[in-house]
Amino acid sequence: MRSKPNDTALRSNYRRLVYECREAIKDYERSQEANILESQNVSAFCRFINRRLHNSRPAPVLLKDDGLPVHTDLDKAELLIPILTQ
Repeated sequence: MRSKPNDTALRSNYRRLVYECREAIKDYERSQEANILESQNVSAFCRFINRRLHNSRPAPVLLKDDGLPVHTDLDKAELLIPILTQ
C-alpha cells in the first residue's frame, strides 16, 4: 500500500483481509472460551478468569471540567459516578 497509496482496489482488499483476520481471531477466542466452559474444569476456568482480569488495561487519563487530568483510580471513579448513575 505504501508504494501505491491511491490504489482503491488494493486498499479495499487490505481492509477486507484485516476484517477477515479479526473475525478469525474472535472466532478462535470464542471457541477457546467455549471449550473451557464445556470442560467443567474449575482450575482451567479460574486460570482463564485470572488471565482476563490481569491483562486488562487501566482506565485512560480523564479530564475534569476545568481541563485538568485525573490520574488516580479514586479520582476517576469519583468523576465517572455521576455519569454512570444517570
